[in-house]
Amino acid sequence: MKSIAIKTDSGISKILIGENIANLPKYLAAEKTIIITDENIIRIYGHTFPHVPVISIGLGEKNKTLETLGYILMT
Repeated sequence: MKSIAIKTDSGISKILIGENIANLPKYLAAEKTIIITDENIIRIYGHTFPHVPVISIGLGEKNKTLETLGYILMT
């Protein structure tokens, strides 16, 4: 597994490459976590998600819009 840290003004985000999705809960603070993903990922891996809120967006790049961001923020 490879780990990359992204430092911003608001904190540090960690990207884990090659980690098994089943291990996701050990990296999350449940009270601060929301999973944002698409319908395919939920269909394939949703059963392995930790018990945190999940927001599903449509498939593909066409859904990466300000309208989708508004949907996420209102959910």
